[in-house]
Amino acid sequence: LGPDALILEQRSEGGRVEVLAALEAPEQDTGPARERVVARLRELGLGSALIARLPSRPKRAEDVLEVLAGAVPCAPPPEPLCGHFRLVGPPGAGKTTALIKLAASRVLRYGRFGTLLIATDRSRLAGCEQVASSAELLGVEYVECPEHAVPEVLARYRHMQLVLIDSAGVRGDALPVAVDGVDDLLVVPSMWQTAALRRLRRQFLDHPIRGLVLTHTDQAETLLECANLLSEWGCPLWWTGQSGDLAVELEPAAAGAVVTGLTTPFDRSSLASIFAG
Repeated sequence: LGPDALILEQRSEGGRVEVLAALEAPEQDTGPARERVVARLRELGLGSALIARLPSRPKRAEDVLEVLAGAVPCAPPPEPLCGHFRLVGPPGAGKTTALIKLAASRVLRYGRFGTLLIATDRSRLAGCEQVASSAELLGVEYVECPEHAVPEVLARYRHMQLVLIDSAGVRGDALPVAVDGVDDLLVVPSMWQTAALRRLRRQFLDHPIRGLVLTHTDQAETLLECANLLSEWGCPLWWTGQSGDLAVELEPAAAGAVVTGLTTPFDRSSLASIFAG
């Protein structure tokens, strides 16, 4: 900074001397004290682990958003998507809608050949019809079968580049049985409350999950609670998605996606109000 630098602060810690300097005196810090900031962030649902990552003197909403961006593991899915994937999760999470969106995206970009949709949800009325009608509309292969017959179907259609399997909603402790050669993607409804999200995590704790799909983001008032859970979970986020509009594609998760994809207008407005004035 040169000979005209102003020493603003100096402290010794662990045998090291830390010096804070600037070219000119900063404006008086009128921002809220850290204690008040932390208290407000807790009210918004931000957990202790994420709060501990904040700088010692957070002064901007962007400081919080940058922490969120680095805390949630994101793994953009391969493009084009290839392999065998089963969408699992609780009833109403958006598994079928997500599957159809993935199939439609594949067809629009790479054509209809090489894609197979498998429906196994026979537990609810017309559970397979939506997948069947979507397969017909997209012009892709479709098979309806019970879950135990999936390996046989995969063997018969081994030439397919992408196989997407729709499953029945998981209730209680009845987790889906793992299938060799199939990667499970857990569909997580973002509008759930913290207790329900944590129960879902415990439920699938010992089940092999390749990635997460966060759905219904447009129905959630806040996504900060989801950010807490995802940062603790460690399982990579693959996509985020809104509600049932099939014209709106799933958004691939990328490093830093939390800043735009995992905060709602309510979140951003609330964060900004903390640091206002």
